[in-house]
Amino acid sequence: MQIKVFFLWLLFWLFANVNSKLYAQKSTSLDSAEYLHSPIKALRMSAVLPGLGQVYNKKYWKPPVIYAGAATLLYFANYNGTRYKKYKTAVLYRLDGDSTTIDDFVFKYSDQDLLTLKTYFRRNRDLCYIGTGLLYVLNLLDAYVDAHLFYFTVKDDAVIGYQPYILNNGFSNNYGVKIMINFK
Repeated sequence: MQIKVFFLWLLFWLFANVNSKLYAQKSTSLDSAEYLHSPIKALRMSAVLPGLGQVYNKKYWKPPVIYAGAATLLYFANYNGTRYKKYKTAVLYRLDGDSTTIDDFVFKYSDQDLLTLKTYFRRNRDLCYIGTGLLYVLNLLDAYVDAHLFYFTVKDDAVIGYQPYILNNGFSNNYGVKIMINFK
């Protein structure tokens, strides 16, 4: 319940800040041009539909990764939830004091084993839901940061080199590799 309240509050906060105007960095060569690629717009789009902010940022390979991760997490949440309910029912049947109710695991597991299995599957189900929430937050963060870096250019003129290195400290020699990165 608290997670739902948090996400509702987050969505309300995102849409309440309509007047926020944050733009990606401007190029020094085009001082008069103002770019209209908004990180807030990417954030809001990803908040409404996960992956939409990544499409807005022209990173078309990211939404399938987001949806595959969410589908996997929700599948395992369902799997663990089903097993949790099964073992919870078995524990309730054993502890109700009625000899006519018999669970499916009467000759297979002890009372302690059933409690352990119930706790195990409940924990894993809850972790899958937490992972799904974290995936949603990472989706928002990725869309926002990627929109800030939309106009950022990476130059291919970096040169990486290495050479052997010997350090003589007077008592012994230490051998290593010296790595150099030069930007043109």
